[in-house]
Amino acid sequence: MIKNLFKLLNVIAVIAIGIASYAVCDRLSVVQIGNLYNSVISIAAIIFGVLGAWVGLLKNQIETSIKDPTISRKERQSHVDRMSSLIKPLSLACLIVCICIIYNFMAGVVPYIEYYKNFSTEIKCTAIFIFGVVSYFQTISILNIAITGIDTYLEIKYLAEEVSEQSQR
Repeated sequence: MIKNLFKLLNVIAVIAIGIASYAVCDRLSVVQIGNLYNSVISIAAIIFGVLGAWVGLLKNQIETSIKDPTISRKERQSHVDRMSSLIKPLSLACLIVCICIIYNFMAGVVPYIEYYKNFSTEIKCTAIFIFGVVSYFQTISILNIAITGIDTYLEIKYLAEEVSEQSQR
């Protein structure tokens, strides 16, 4: 039920971004689109770098925990879910960086191709739409990262309390 609600929310958000992109595309200058591009690629690079380091640090710990025969299937799944919640935003950030690289190339080449000059407004609207959708999914990714961080903190806190209780016995 909740997953369907989130999917519906995503569809509504993408439609709203599309409408907003079309409404403002002729009012935005190339400099403003460039600023949007710069913020999107900067945030994606930060997410990519931080999550890459975080996944690298947690990978061995999670593998060791999963191989431990004393933990339950539920605990193993918790480790897999934690890693999955980090890999999804990492993959999205990688995809965003690739999209930005392609955009950068196209922004440098397309203005000099005579055929595309007739479609400059459509290309501009498409770029704004893509950056809007990417920004939306970056926001969702950052929220997922925050939730994963809080879950990890709480698991470590409960584990520390449990170990402390067992050592006092």
